[in-house]
This record gives sequence, structure tokens and C-alpha cells, in this order.
Amino acid sequence: MDTGRSGESCVCNLDPHLEYIIGIDTIGGRVPINGKAPSAGCKWQSVPLAISYRDPYVLAVHSDSVEIYYPWRASHSNSLVHSLTRKGANKISQRNFVRFDDPQQPKDSINDQRRDVILVVDSSNSVSLLHMLTVDKQVKELISQGEFDLALELCDQCALEVEDKTIKTTHFQYAMSKLFAHPDIDTLPERLKAALEHFSECEADPQHVISLFPNFLPRELSQHVTNSKTLPLDKSPRVRDLCLEHLLAYLELNRSRIGPDAKNDSEKQQLTSIDTALLKVYIYLRKEDKLVSSLLNSSHHCAVENCTSFLVERKEWVALALFRRSKGLHEAALRDLRILGSRGELPDDKPAPQAAPTAGTATAPAAGPSTSAGQVNLPTVRPDVIELITNKFSHSEIITRKFLTKAAIEAKVKEVANEHGMSDRARGITVNQVVGVLTSLTYLRTALDVTSSYQLAQLHSDYC
Repeated sequence: MDTGRSGESCVCNLDPHLEYIIGIDTIGGRVPINGKAPSAGCKWQSVPLAISYRDPYVLAVHSDSVEIYYPWRASHSNSLVHSLTRKGANKISQRNFVRFDDPQQPKDSINDQRRDVILVVDSSNSVSLLHMLTVDKQVKELISQGEFDLALELCDQCALEVEDKTIKTTHFQYAMSKLFAHPDIDTLPERLKAALEHFSECEADPQHVISLFPNFLPRELSQHVTNSKTLPLDKSPRVRDLCLEHLLAYLELNRSRIGPDAKNDSEKQQLTSIDTALLKVYIYLRKEDKLVSSLLNSSHHCAVENCTSFLVERKEWVALALFRRSKGLHEAALRDLRILGSRGELPDDKPAPQAAPTAGTATAPAAGPSTSAGQVNLPTVRPDVIELITNKFSHSEIITRKFLTKAAIEAKVKEVANEHGMSDRARGITVNQVVGVLTSLTYLRTALDVTSSYQLAQLHSDYC
């Protein structure tokens, strides 16, 4: 419709939205028909001669061009999206009402209605025909140009006209641009938080997100991810920890979404990557209580070799013992604790991780010396006898090491033997086994200076 002279208002119906655009001079505001306050709309380059609406754009005719505006942004200052040169243009066609947001209307039907031409008439009565691309093609074009903000807005505004794959691609590309388009390290945590929301929105493979964090994805699973970019987390410990807090929330959400049992190989790989990354995040953020309660005390899918190497490299001996316990590697866990108790560190040539035991078996270290570097004699343990004996010691006695004499243990063994009719031979073997188990437990307090009764209680209840 014609807008009249400068200073007079112009009005255009924004069908299918229940709003009008009302402009004076070079400002056009969106006004709801229910009388609510106006919103930002368009800021024209000059007073338009005529305007028309083709959802979701306002077309403004000027003497030498047709300008295309997107009036749905929070600020009208950046509403111009395209300009077409048309000398002498002064009129533009209007269109009949079409409800593009009707969920009952097939996408093909909507796109057919999009194909109606727009007529632009100039002062010499020449007619130009304008044709609008489908919104899906517009979004793809915007993505290729790096215009992710407008692409996302179109996905939201015209969701029924954009393919699901295109919407997911837009969210993914927008997330990557948030992370790597800005070099400022101090804003990385905030940008990562926003990016993770878009990764979740497009249901991105968690393995891709984990691969952004250096050395967090197990090497054997990295072949499934094509990403080669990583975040510069080594530049600032503060920034690294803030980023890991955001990653922690993302991983816990996806772990809950998949559930404890993988339904297929893809989910199994995802759970392995998620749980392995969770263990590393808990360690970096010094959240050992959550490591135990949220991960190691439940069924988990951590990559054994990768996590073991990580914990050894960082000298996280307590976590290593708890991790091996959670995977059923009791012999390896107790062996390492025993070596640590006498040497203060594990040897470089320590044996490879032990295979998980079969159901109904358990092992513990003997009290004698190592047979070779990094190895100790490990006779079979009777778990029922070990439990009976160690239950004779109070929790405070275990923490304060008030029991660590062979005579004290011998007394407890005799007490149990008399109560349960154990033979002398069984009693002697049990003494040695109990010495080894309890010596390993007390290492946590002495050699490591660990004062957490929570960690000791965990090992005590499982190994004893």
C-alpha cells in the first residue's frame, strides 16, 4: 500500500500474525491488534513509497530499490537483510491471507503458496516479478554465508517450512561458531554454555562435544568423530574449570537421557565416552565424592585402560583404587595399594590391568614381600572370614590405625575362630590375609594423607 508523504503514517497487515506494522518516516513498529505495546520492527533507509508483507519479510519500495526487512528481531536497527536494485519502482503487489503456521498444513502445500510472484511496478509502468525461495533454501544459504543468527530466527519463525535436518545443522553450526569465531579466552565459558544448549537442541552426538576437550575422548573411539578442533583450555586453569563445570552438566544430562543400559552399539559407544569423560571431569574439579556416589557406585561404562592411564598419570591413587574396585579388579586394586603403601608410588613397569573376576570369587594380598617389582603373592581370600574378622574392628580403629599389630589381629582371629569353629590352619592363613587387607586400607590415611572417612569406608566395606 502507498505510504504517503513524509510524516504521515503507513500501515501493513502482517498476516498470518495478529499484528500490523505501522510506520512514520523511517521507523516502522509492530503493533498487536489486541492493543498491547508496540515492538521493534523496521528501520528503513529512507521513507518508503510502498510496503508489502510476505511472511516473514517486509518489502519496502524506494525510488531505486526494493529493500527486504526481517521485522521480528528485538531491535529494528539490524532488520535489513537484502536490497534489490529497481530503478523507478513505486508500487508493489499485496497478497491474500495464507496461514503459514497451520500445523495441519503439509509443508509441500505451504511451499506451493510461497511460489506466488511479487509484482513491482516502476514509473514507466514496467513490471518486475520477484520470486521467494523456500525458507529451507534461505536457511541453507544463510548458513553458507555464516549468518547463523538470522538462520536460527527463520528456523523458529517458520519451523513448519524448514526440514528437521536443516534445523539441526543450523544449531550445530551456530554452536561451533560460538566457540571458535571469537578468540577471547575469558568469554569462553559463557560461549560454551550457549553452545552446549544448541548441541543439545540439535541432538548432537555427545562424542563430538567431548572431542572438543583435549584428551577427554578415548583414543579407540575418536575414529568415530571427524572434528579436529579443540578448546584452548590450557591457557587458564580458571577458564578450564568453568568450562568443565558446563561440560559436567551436559554429560550428566546426556547420561540420564540414554539410561544405564545401551540399546545398540552407538549408544554403548556414547556411554563409554560420556562415563570416561565424567571421570576425568570429576578428577579435574576435585569432586571425588561425586565420582564415587554418581559414577563408581553404579554400573558404568568407563574405558578401563584409558581411565587407568589417566589416573596413574595424575597420581590419583585413591580414585584408581576405587575405579578398579568398581570394575571388579580387586586383585589389581589391592596389589597397587600394597605397593603404594611400601614405596609411595607405582613402578613404571606395573602389570597390565587385570581381567574382571568371575562371579563369586575375590582375592586379596598376602602380608609377605613382593615377589618381583610391582607384584605380590595373592592367595585366595575367604571373603566371609575376612568380613567376620574386620567387623571386630570399629571404624575409628581402622581410620586411626590402632589395630596394626599382628598380635591385635591374631586376637581378633582367635575370637572369630572360637565363635565359628575355624581350624588352626585356616586361622593362620586368615591372619596373613587380614594383615594385607588392612595394611592396604591404612595406606590411604598414612602415605596419601587422606582424611576422608567416606573413602575409607567405601574400601573397607568392599574389600573387607
